[in-house]
Amino acid sequence: MCNIKIHETQPLLNLKLDRVMQDIVYKLVPGLQESEDKRIKEFYQSRGLERIIQPSGEGKYHHVDR
Repeated sequence: MCNIKIHETQPLLNLKLDRVMQDIVYKLVPGLQESEDKRIKEFYQSRGLERIIQPSGEGKYHHVDR
């Protein structure tokens, strides 16, 4: 990690998901997407939480089956 601060009081303010980069990495690394999906699912299940995602291009949230 670099030592450059983007925002002094809210350093995570300008972070955003890069879907294009994510898609490229998933295509280059076999099994990574499935592994990530499994870890996320296990994380939520272990805490008894429902996973809520926002599909790209839509403004409505929906629940993902546990």
